[in-house]
Amino acid sequence: MSNNPENQEEISYSRINIRRKAQTPHIGIIAQRWTSGSSVTCSQLRLRNFGVTLEKKKLEDWEQFHINLFTRWINHHLAARDVEPISSLREDLSDGVKLHLLLESLSGKFTGKYLSKLPLMRVHTLFNLNLALTFIHSEGITTSNIGSEDLQENDKILLGLLWHLLWHYHLRNSRQKKKTTQNSAIPESPRVIENDDEKLTETDSLANVKTDLLEWVNSACLQEGLEETKNFTSDFLDGNRYAALVRHLHKKKGGALPLSEVAGRSPEERMDAAFEEAEKEHSVPSLFRGKDVVSKFTDEKSTMAYLCLLYERDLAYVAAASASSSS
Repeated sequence: MSNNPENQEEISYSRINIRRKAQTPHIGIIAQRWTSGSSVTCSQLRLRNFGVTLEKKKLEDWEQFHINLFTRWINHHLAARDVEPISSLREDLSDGVKLHLLLESLSGKFTGKYLSKLPLMRVHTLFNLNLALTFIHSEGITTSNIGSEDLQENDKILLGLLWHLLWHYHLRNSRQKKKTTQNSAIPESPRVIENDDEKLTETDSLANVKTDLLEWVNSACLQEGLEETKNFTSDFLDGNRYAALVRHLHKKKGGALPLSEVAGRSPEERMDAAFEEAEKEHSVPSLFRGKDVVSKFTDEKSTMAYLCLLYERDLAYVAAASASSSS
């Protein structure tokens, strides 16, 4: 517990920094008295311990939310290759086999001659993981001080690596797919800049991805009579925008999902209906549930990740329609 009365603690989640603040500021004051040697009553000590337990529980819930998110994301890609789904993120990726299958699904490339027949010896599993990391680096994905042992032993480091993969193959590539769809020229040697602790090209910066997603969300949602979307957090809590985006995809595919069908439901039910429809009709995996959004476990990055999957599907429909009309 920090000595700061505001009780702030920063936790490094690979390259993602999370700053937490206790909901009860007086707990920090009690901690300050405790560390300074001042007298603390038993009731105050119990309250302090309760505050520590509560903060730990929040962190555990937050981490479990992201474990569930990436488990669903990975299983979506493994299912496309007719591979048995994973149930325990770290354990099922620890031998490197399914990590290679995921990378091959994401990149469309051969990742190397890894040991695919259930390697049991640790030296073999580390070989697979090192080979996977070598391939990841060859794809231009920057990972700092991550070793094969870390992926077997540390959930946070594994989650951080998976965020890098999702960023590279979905969020960043969505701009490239948009440019291809629009037949826009991509600069051959764009200037490399530092952004969000990653080496990104200027055209692929996180700010540009946000702009693209917001433009797409508003182009679909404004047609449904919704107000302008300004962020990826509070504006999505009622579920109306998720429903509007899925209806937008239905129209692109040739169907319809009237908003009236979900308008009378609770935000959680509205979102679950939209997520289920997106997965069933458009093969977009449900990365999280309505209760996760209502409970505010979803943050800007996780929301953007899901929206980017919807956006990619929309671009695919546009490309298919363009190819059909030109043939």
